[in-house]
Amino acid sequence: MERTHPDLYDNKMTYFALSYVTDSLLEKGVASIGVGITFSEELVIRSPTAYELVRGSEDELVAGGGPSGLRWAGYYDPINDLRMGGYLKPGPPSSATLTLDHVANADAQGEFVYRYFDGSELNCTFDVN
Repeated sequence: MERTHPDLYDNKMTYFALSYVTDSLLEKGVASIGVGITFSEELVIRSPTAYELVRGSEDELVAGGGPSGLRWAGYYDPINDLRMGGYLKPGPPSSATLTLDHVANADAQGEFVYRYFDGSELNCTFDVN
């Protein structure tokens, strides 16, 4: 978690870089999956706060319900770089929810849930300190 990542206008930002590795991913030829989450403010959260993400153009997830200063960039790293690109099964997510339980100083706890068109979900929790 980075707390003072300056933007072009020297405003303080909050940036999370989350990466996950599991045996089931490795079996599929994927080294890790992850997400970069940027807020255009220095974020402090003391009680659970949820952010809804919906499909934007070109299969990307964007903040739903109006501007929130939230940018989302999901990724996956294949073990063999020749297979890079596209989406893992079951395909691109239809929506997601990011819940931040606590954010202060260099600590953050929460989870995000990807929801897919086939009805399945991927739930990833995090505790950064």
